Amino acid sequence: MTLTESWNAYMEVLRRRAPMTAAVVRPPRDRQTRMNVERATTPWPDELHEFFSLHDGQLMPTGASVYVGTVLPDRLLFGLDEVAREHRRQLENPFPIYDLGEDWPARIETQAAGESAHMFLPEYVPFGADGSFSLDYVDTRRGPHHGCVRFFGGGGADEGGPEYDSLADYVESLLVSVDTGVAHVLVPTFENDALVWTSALTQRD
Repeated sequence: MTLTESWNAYMEVLRRRAPMTAAVVRPPRDRQTRMNVERATTPWPDELHEFFSLHDGQLMPTGASVYVGTVLPDRLLFGLDEVAREHRRQLENPFPIYDLGEDWPARIETQAAGESAHMFLPEYVPFGADGSFSLDYVDTRRGPHHGCVRFFGGGGADEGGPEYDSLADYVESLLVSVDTGVAHVLVPTFENDALVWTSALTQRD
């Protein structure tokens, strides 16, 4: 499936099984706004433009008494404003890398997408985060894994390789998980018309 096909199928499943969650997915912004955010961050692969041509993230109502769930597994799906804001915030608050040696910045320049820099790089484009600012992001660096989806943790930075080869693969994995109930690290459940992600351990209790 293409990214657009997987996304549309996923939204259809959410409208059917978690309408509260589907209802807070914001419609996409115009192309010029996407281009402005690209200029404020780093050159985007075509797939990232396609991704944000489908939505503008998830609105999280403030002061809401009813939990609306999350499109991503226990993470808020970013819109364009959040992408630019989080990218800037990460670069303004860099991870300390002094313990990696004086030559480490030069070594990072030789890395390809999917390799661990142990810090947030300008070439990383975040598209989701949890409350502790663990991020889902696209690694736009060159190489065979250009455009892969990775996870950035508050403690471990970008340790670990690509989780998914592309956004299309990632969204398709969400579709399969929510449509079948198969765990996506977390288990999709439905409460009061909202998609709620819970741990497998909770499911066994």
